[in-house]
Amino acid sequence: MSVGIEKLIETVQHNCDIADAQHGGDYTMCTYLMKMREYFRWVGGYGFSDRIPADELGDWLESREGRFNELEEADFSSIEVDGRQADPFDAELINSWLNPHGLVYSAGLETWRWNSLDNPMGRAFACYDLETDIEEALSLIADHELESVRQHEIGEYLAGQMLGDKWNHLLMAVSGTPAELMMRGLRDHLADCLATIPYLVEDGRESSIHFLLGNLSGMRAQLFPSLRVEYEKWRESGDRRGLLELSKRGQDHWQQLAESLLVFDEGDPHLRHQVEEAVNNAIMKA
Repeated sequence: MSVGIEKLIETVQHNCDIADAQHGGDYTMCTYLMKMREYFRWVGGYGFSDRIPADELGDWLESREGRFNELEEADFSSIEVDGRQADPFDAELINSWLNPHGLVYSAGLETWRWNSLDNPMGRAFACYDLETDIEEALSLIADHELESVRQHEIGEYLAGQMLGDKWNHLLMAVSGTPAELMMRGLRDHLADCLATIPYLVEDGRESSIHFLLGNLSGMRAQLFPSLRVEYEKWRESGDRRGLLELSKRGQDHWQQLAESLLVFDEGDPHLRHQVEEAVNNAIMKA
């Protein structure tokens, strides 16, 4: 194949590593570690039901951190196809070269141009001028969202003070099951209701509210459908008070649910089922 597939794969992986190195810190620690664990599962060829060896994962994470440290200040490499070079963000041009070979390219960072989509993430990006000066826009997004991350970490700290060490013991006992995702999701919601949502609402950070909802997916979305309901009400009315009131109710709801799980025995063989039943019965509906 004339496109130089091996070199192309190497360059794309290099750019992915740079993106991970420069933006991995945008996630909360628990989310980052979960993403890295699943990345390791893919790299190592482990199935979803396979138990990941802790020592091997730890060594791999250490090596990846070293790699990321080397790339924190690196520039993205151009994509080369048939001797032609393109900016790695110019997916349209690159695909015009690759499609005839039966290949498709996605920069991943194309999602930053979702501002034309009518969904929370699209609305968040629409708050910034991505078309005129993407670098400046991304810098502003990073500045604003790092404050959201900081508020979430404050909430995580407060949640940790409430729940104590037993929470982490229970979490380890259900590792790799839907119960783990439920526990992580409800604690994320507790943290956001304690700190993130009140801050964003009271400070009028509308783009960050859109981002918060844009990242509400999977298990977290299933546990807190009322958050999306209040978000849509805010969009229609412009009144943020419903979101603030929801965060206050959410503080009590998620704290009570989390504390109810602490009565379970981490050694109980039925623990994951107990957790799943308790959480499924406490979904915060509108």
